[in-house]
Amino acid sequence: MAVTIDSKMVAQLREKTGAGMMDCKKALTESEGDFDKAIEILRTKGMASAEKKASRATKDGSISMHISEDGKTGLLMEMNCETDFVACTEQFQDLVKSMMQQAIDNKFESKEQFPKEEITAFIAKLGENTSIGNFARFSLTGPGLTGGYLHPSPKPGIHKLGVLIELETGTEVSPSDERLKTLIRDIAMQVASQKPEYVTRDQVPADVLQKEKEIYMEQAKQEGKPANILEKIASGKLEKFYSMVCLVDQSFIKDDKMTVGQLVEAKAKELGFAVKIVRFARFKVGEAT
Repeated sequence: MAVTIDSKMVAQLREKTGAGMMDCKKALTESEGDFDKAIEILRTKGMASAEKKASRATKDGSISMHISEDGKTGLLMEMNCETDFVACTEQFQDLVKSMMQQAIDNKFESKEQFPKEEITAFIAKLGENTSIGNFARFSLTGPGLTGGYLHPSPKPGIHKLGVLIELETGTEVSPSDERLKTLIRDIAMQVASQKPEYVTRDQVPADVLQKEKEIYMEQAKQEGKPANILEKIASGKLEKFYSMVCLVDQSFIKDDKMTVGQLVEAKAKELGFAVKIVRFARFKVGEAT
């Protein structure tokens, strides 16, 4: 005897699974009214659908950040989807919160550690490819603080750009020290705005420097400069290169009469202990690699 599938049954299944009305009706019909079997059918079809969507580009989404109460651990996460419409939904924001909480609880170190099942279920439900675009975790074992900056957006809960900073200090410090919190925020805003690639000069790979030097020497040669000063000209241009790609060599955005390195030195003198920028992470939605 055929089971009659009424609208109440369809509505109940839809509420439980989030699937579309027609999909719920088809699943209930196929399962002959068996709810558990209908859920299994929907999950199977949803997973298959999610796999098909997994190749689609995810150029939108949101950035989230978490700093532990003691300031020793900082997490920065980029969650991607296909459109701003989905990024602004409550369901997407709930997924972002869930993923971040799992990263906190399980001490994830990389984006590969995030559970795929919840994301796959979201893809099946909302119909857009979704993924963890980038993830960074900074954890201090010695004196210092982590902190950062999320660039404001007109849409509540949505951030398209975020920066995480790790500072090392010469003594243990309070996470509520406003002087250090302000310094971290200023450095993070610098990174957000000026997009440095390294903290200090010694982090620039030798092959990158060599390539830049060769370009500058060739440029000078093409301009007819004497061979005996090509090296000197290249060295001068490398200083300009450092001021663009190295954070501590960049002009401070709030006071271009000093570099970021000089800003940190001045703050260390004021505080009475050493302060050092260890590393940073800068994520902008759509730039994930």
